[in-house]
Amino acid sequence: MLTGLADVLRGAGVAVVERPGWRTRGHGQMSGVRCVVLHHTAGPATGEAPSLGVVENGRPGLTGPLAQLVLGRSGTWYVVAAGLCHHTGATFEPWQGNAWAIGIEAEATGRDPWPPVQYSSYLRGARALADHYGVAHSRVLGHREIARPLGRKTDPNFDLATFRAALTTQESTMTTPAGVWAAPIRNFNGDVVQAQQILVGAEARVADLQRDLAAARAEIAVLAAKVDAVTPGPVTVNNPPVDLRVLAATVADVLAERLRS
Repeated sequence: MLTGLADVLRGAGVAVVERPGWRTRGHGQMSGVRCVVLHHTAGPATGEAPSLGVVENGRPGLTGPLAQLVLGRSGTWYVVAAGLCHHTGATFEPWQGNAWAIGIEAEATGRDPWPPVQYSSYLRGARALADHYGVAHSRVLGHREIARPLGRKTDPNFDLATFRAALTTQESTMTTPAGVWAAPIRNFNGDVVQAQQILVGAEARVADLQRDLAAARAEIAVLAAKVDAVTPGPVTVNNPPVDLRVLAATVADVLAERLRS
């Protein structure tokens, strides 16, 4: 039984609440620890840990505990069980299954942004667990990465490569997704702006170009219709003869190229 979970997390400097009876709770003993699996609960949009009871006691068709740990929105960890838990379902590799995987259910809807304090605590706790149990950071995995067939699960809804890269740092304050977008950087003109401002500006510029391109296509269509109404043979325009349809296609190509540049 993983009776050291609470101490490992406290050693990482995060808040810990031990649920009554957690040291003996589980579906028997685990075979060992070979990976740490990250989840989100897809639960209610408000509250510290409204899914805690379900994780601890189970739901219709699946008996609890459903994970060893629950991470609340405040960054507090709730230790639910020390034994095997039903959280992975079918996996691609045996070592990714319940017998070998510590499960963390973080309270989140799966749609809303993660509170920075919760995301930071997720990093600290996951790193501490992996390091304590000798799990390579490459084996700190999202549920969506191990669930078979691919696409069966979507949690957690953050970039897992970025999360794993952050596990290698030892900073007490982690850079969160929100922090990355708000970080000051210099744009092409040398002005100090936020990354999210550049993204929004780029999206607006793309939208403008798409509208311009649509308008140009409409004008080209009108021109092509007029050309089709003319006798299709070549006509003389200051010598040599020019096919108007070829001329229209050339004009269209030039306009499209200018819009792309």
